[in-house]
Amino acid sequence: MCEYWMLLPLLLLLLLARNGDSQLIPSELCVAAQQQCPNSRINFWLYTNSTRDSPTLLNPLNPLEQLFEPRLPLKILIHGFVGNRSLTPNLEVRDVLLQTQAVHVISVDYGSLVKWPCYYPWAVQNARVVSKCLAQFIDSLLEAGIYRREDIHLIGFSLGAQIAGMSANYVQQPLARITGLDPAGPGFMTKWRHEKLDASDADFVDVIHTDPFVFSMLPPMGHADFYPNLEHLNQRGCSYVNQWRFYNCNHYRAAVYYGESIVSDRGFWAQQCGGWLQFFTQRCGLYSHMPNTQMGYFVSENATGSYFLSTHEKHPFAKGPLVDVVIEVADSNDLAREKCVCVCYCLLHNKNKQQQRVNYLTIDPFCLELCRLNMPLNCCRSGIESSSSSSWRLLLLLFTCIVFNADFAAAQNPAVVAAAVAAGQNQSNVYVTESCLEKPYRCPHPKIQFYLYTRRTQEQPEFIDVLDANALYYTHFNPRHATKIIIHGFGGGRLLSPSPDLREAYFAVGDYNIIIVDYSDAVKEPCLSQMEWAPRFGSLCISQLVKYLARHPRGVQPDDLHFIGYSVGAHIAGLVANYLKPDEGKIGRITALDPTIFFYAGANNSRDLDTSDAHFVDVMHTGAGILGQWHSSGHADFYVNGGTRQPACVGSATLFQTLACDHTKVTPYFIESITSTRGFYAGPCPNLFTYLIGWCEPKDSEYVLMGEHCSHKARGNYYVTTNAKAPFARGFPGKGRANGEYQGVRR
Repeated sequence: MCEYWMLLPLLLLLLLARNGDSQLIPSELCVAAQQQCPNSRINFWLYTNSTRDSPTLLNPLNPLEQLFEPRLPLKILIHGFVGNRSLTPNLEVRDVLLQTQAVHVISVDYGSLVKWPCYYPWAVQNARVVSKCLAQFIDSLLEAGIYRREDIHLIGFSLGAQIAGMSANYVQQPLARITGLDPAGPGFMTKWRHEKLDASDADFVDVIHTDPFVFSMLPPMGHADFYPNLEHLNQRGCSYVNQWRFYNCNHYRAAVYYGESIVSDRGFWAQQCGGWLQFFTQRCGLYSHMPNTQMGYFVSENATGSYFLSTHEKHPFAKGPLVDVVIEVADSNDLAREKCVCVCYCLLHNKNKQQQRVNYLTIDPFCLELCRLNMPLNCCRSGIESSSSSSWRLLLLLFTCIVFNADFAAAQNPAVVAAAVAAGQNQSNVYVTESCLEKPYRCPHPKIQFYLYTRRTQEQPEFIDVLDANALYYTHFNPRHATKIIIHGFGGGRLLSPSPDLREAYFAVGDYNIIIVDYSDAVKEPCLSQMEWAPRFGSLCISQLVKYLARHPRGVQPDDLHFIGYSVGAHIAGLVANYLKPDEGKIGRITALDPTIFFYAGANNSRDLDTSDAHFVDVMHTGAGILGQWHSSGHADFYVNGGTRQPACVGSATLFQTLACDHTKVTPYFIESITSTRGFYAGPCPNLFTYLIGWCEPKDSEYVLMGEHCSHKARGNYYVTTNAKAPFARGFPGKGRANGEYQGVRR
């Protein structure tokens, strides 16, 4: 999603500095002089209404109580990269606070640790010591009795927002409130929750996202997340002319909006709407019953969830209270209507058919009204045409629908049912659920089956009945051969890709026991409602297979099993571990192929794939942050071509195909890794940003193979670049192959 070309000026300057004159970036100015607190490079300046022009430098270990007026709330402002105590958010917020509110303001100044032209990765590295010193200073204020914890409010911009969140790891008492003004994205996207801002860092965390596709982050991070002008590429009034000059208009708007919110008599009112789709299609007027609140200084601390709003193009930006606006479908542009219908259709169907009819409901009443349920969708014959004026909007619509609008239970509300019946739909078929998996929900289940393939039975798979103690004797299962258990994703099956291709690749190089888990009836349309619970049920039944193999005289132990799961199948593989007792063993290896982001946001290890699920978990990311998860969840995580935007997918015929291509491209990479004589060698790198600017130069000994032949000793995040066409593997990228452990498949 990120338009990386906007970062080219920064990247070029960094590369020139790195390869050019060593004096251009003096190293002594670009690292923390001390790694302990207090730190001479991290200062705390007190501003009051009477000392705005002559602030007081505070002793972080002994702040003098007489400098503070009693009982006034404290606002702590934290700048970002290439900032200081005089720049954002201080510039936009400090004077406004002191002029209009009875508060004290402390500006944190660590500018010498994040100076230009220092590398941004150094600034990210220094964020930890800044957060520790900030926490030490807050503890000093509390221990001296100058403030109570509930009187302290941290306001951080960009890198400063992440520092505010990280400081929660070190304070002795929990923080009361943190406001994140467009928290920095590069360097933090793949970090763990405790290494960046999140809702656990304070009693209340509110976040304003103004540049989520370039310098910040799109996923919700706080208790209340606000997305101004998200339907546009830029904040209203910003343009590509001033998009990047180190003063990024979109990025800095978060502080501008926040400063205005302190004095605005209108207020930045935002609404939860019915979901992301409703916001992008301008149908929030239909959801006036949904919660709304002000964004900024006066946000309600009872607010939870994601809120959306629009602003004016010029100051004053605030539009004031929300007004219900209902846009009739008949009044919209015919071409836009047709394209939106196609988007709705493609969200529900992924079939190679020239024409379809929508015969069941999506979760959104607007799509109900627009598609009219039985409306022929001729435009999908040639895919979604993307005009220059609306392609970005359509892409956002499709992406946010898929990722965030997943409350399928909401479709059962009476209003949706009534709308469906009025449109001619049979009420009994409005919301199909139980027809996908018949009751009773017990394992084994007839819709979740296990088929064994061997070299001798490639065309005639053998069914494994886990209730029959003799079933394994009747098959060609050979415990001396490696056993692979393959779990497909949504809309898949044992006869659909990638299952047949994986089998063919394995049998091309050796003898294997390939067991395909076929649960296709549980993850197909229109069974969208059970997408959240069906994987858990499927994993329970798969655990029964694992126990059957472990107890059978001709079977194998869990430690010798290799699970390969694609999309939702990756999470199912991980969920199997929940049903194995410690004395029943542990799965040997799980290979996760672009684990889906649907319902699996990485916040719950008991439901998401994680390192505790097997002795070794390796994860390949190709559609990260779009259809797949971005965060690392294995012992070794491989971000192919940066984790998204696969080169072979550029120029796909439709928007849907582009997004789907990134997600599905993971299977050709893994399949090729089984037979490749070159190998997909990946090198360690701290984060995506350093990978993109070419700042990662691993030693030859640090490279590891991605895919089938991955070393079980691999740990951390790795990045690998592929060719745009098959063969995708580029081979060993180091200076010599002497240190490469892999010499190709022996045939």
